[in-house]
Amino acid sequence: MSVPSTELLLPGLLSTLLSLFLMATILDRIRRLDVIILIGGLAPLFVSLFGWFLGFPNVYTPLIEYAIVVLTFSGLVLMMGSWAVLLNRTVVARFRGRIGGIFVSLAFVLYSIFVLFGLSPYAPNSVSFPVAEILCLISVVFSLAMKPWKFDQVALAVRGRASRYFFPLVFVMAAHFLWYSATKATLAAALEELAQDSSLVFLSGLEGLDFLILAAGVLMGGLIADLLDRKEALRAGILGMGLLTIFGPAFYGYNIAGVAESFYIFALPLLVFERVVEGLLMGSALLLIWGELGSPKSKARRLAAVWTLFLGYAVLFWFLEIGPIQFATSQATIRIAEQTSILLAFISLYFMGRVPDVVSREIEMEDLELGFDEERVEEAVDNYLDDKDFESIRQQLDIIDAASEVSNADLEDMLGGEVAKILPLRRVHGVGEKLEQRLKKEGYESAAQLAGERADRLAEKVAGLNEKGAQKIISAARELVEGELNN
Repeated sequence: MSVPSTELLLPGLLSTLLSLFLMATILDRIRRLDVIILIGGLAPLFVSLFGWFLGFPNVYTPLIEYAIVVLTFSGLVLMMGSWAVLLNRTVVARFRGRIGGIFVSLAFVLYSIFVLFGLSPYAPNSVSFPVAEILCLISVVFSLAMKPWKFDQVALAVRGRASRYFFPLVFVMAAHFLWYSATKATLAAALEELAQDSSLVFLSGLEGLDFLILAAGVLMGGLIADLLDRKEALRAGILGMGLLTIFGPAFYGYNIAGVAESFYIFALPLLVFERVVEGLLMGSALLLIWGELGSPKSKARRLAAVWTLFLGYAVLFWFLEIGPIQFATSQATIRIAEQTSILLAFISLYFMGRVPDVVSREIEMEDLELGFDEERVEEAVDNYLDDKDFESIRQQLDIIDAASEVSNADLEDMLGGEVAKILPLRRVHGVGEKLEQRLKKEGYESAAQLAGERADRLAEKVAGLNEKGAQKIISAARELVEGELNN
């Protein structure tokens, strides 16, 4: 993968970090995200066209190059962040993976075309005709023709913690980095005497085409994420990474120990293997998961946090390519790195056993904070007078339009066990021993049932309890249930 020069890399990275902070701060509060997408796409385009009209080189060439790099990095972050949030607001989970996969795959295909034709996003004077700029203008016109400002935006989310996906992702990224570094060091040492480029892309003869394989892997990851769920897509990528760490060294080695001329390498299948695994991981974890799990009010914040990790990861690879970081080339260090990468891949696979489903659990929410509405409570009481289990609290979840999606098992999973055990009556403020006995006599076993009651009906059923006291007890029960569900 090409990188800008070291002089341009630093401002690019700083602008990316600033853009990630801006993304986390403002994108969740903006509804017209199509405007941010348009600005992010057009800003570097206009600067590049300005430079092209002036002609290269010119007195402003250094400034224009810096401006293009900064606007390209920052514009890409804000554009992709806005698009990812908009995708989460307008498309349901079971179609989101393939759409995101097509988007990222198309970007890689266009990048391959740029490479094959000698175009560079960091060198605006590389051609005498603004081919890239014209392609960008056509893309902008096409996107505007789709009228994104008319898309219906809905608060779609899955209740759960994205951090359960974060830990296996960190371990598999560490495994990939160690495997890549060890393989690069081994090939560099073996091919140094033969004065050959040791990169897999060069050795395979697929320069410029390897991103097409990566695009295919991303598409596979997106389809698996839609058809089988996010965790299956990420698990497939992690399993592939584990197989790569185990069997990768089998694709290269010495026919005669220590003799450089006898070194063999099956670069093409190894490169295809690596790119497919990377594509599976990107297809499942780049645009999906982080904006789907948790509050719909903080989608961009979670995406920005994970993308910051991705940025640090990319910087490590760039530094390996351009020289500031050199991986130790001793055989002992390389072997330890290879074995550690296998261990990390298995640890990542272990953590995948605890991650939540996404596709089957997504619901439309007006507000993820579980408040109680009096009209809903009355409707619950009228509809479920004879039920004592989960039906009353299920009706409260109708506030976030989740009734048809939440089963008894889901509620038990949310609350962590039997409601009567984790929400006993005595935990409700104002309920003492005697009142608890009277409540149980009337069939109330948990605070969840009190939360779904109506004050006048509770006062009528429980002896010695007036309507005002009943209302206080119901309010306390609702606060308790909210706290347990939010935890």
